[in-house]
Amino acid sequence: MLRWGCSGGIWWLVGWWIHNERATSGFIVKLDNLDDSSMNTDSFSTSSSSSEEARPGHDSESCRGSEATTEGIRVEIEPVYLEGHSNPLEDQFLFQYRVRIVNEGEETVTLRRRHWVIIDESGDREEVHGDGVIGMQPTLRSGESFEYESHCPLGTRWGTMEGIYEFERESDGVMIEAKVARFYLVAPKATVVNS
Repeated sequence: MLRWGCSGGIWWLVGWWIHNERATSGFIVKLDNLDDSSMNTDSFSTSSSSSEEARPGHDSESCRGSEATTEGIRVEIEPVYLEGHSNPLEDQFLFQYRVRIVNEGEETVTLRRRHWVIIDESGDREEVHGDGVIGMQPTLRSGESFEYESHCPLGTRWGTMEGIYEFERESDGVMIEAKVARFYLVAPKATVVNS
């Protein structure tokens, strides 16, 4: 099953991979000419927040990933700027991020929900809540990992994302909130050429 989403009027589609001893699978989809008439969307909410706490630094010219481990669940993020799908003159910046989740614990866990906090350069805050990721609720046994890619459109040159993945432990149903450490989405500063 595929999962589409919309934020700021831009549609995105995610890809996924599963890695374990038995299988690897995935897909790639081009982000052009999307028809929004039959898309399923996630739940979005917005508010304003101070961007000072999220500022990547005035000299930062590239995206910066993150890694965090919570109760044996490691979450790694690798973001990149998609120059070919962005239009800086129209304040449209598209970023892709790859997520890798590794179960380093002894217990089998299932990813049930996600919660993202996205803050742009202006301090505008958007929260995204939803079931699973990319329409899936992957189950990871000890030592298994799961990877997927998603996208984040911004109306500013840089922003941050962070949040949690809520996992259910198979043995007793206890919920674990695995931290997704803050990562930075940064487009290079545009070079202005006067003619």
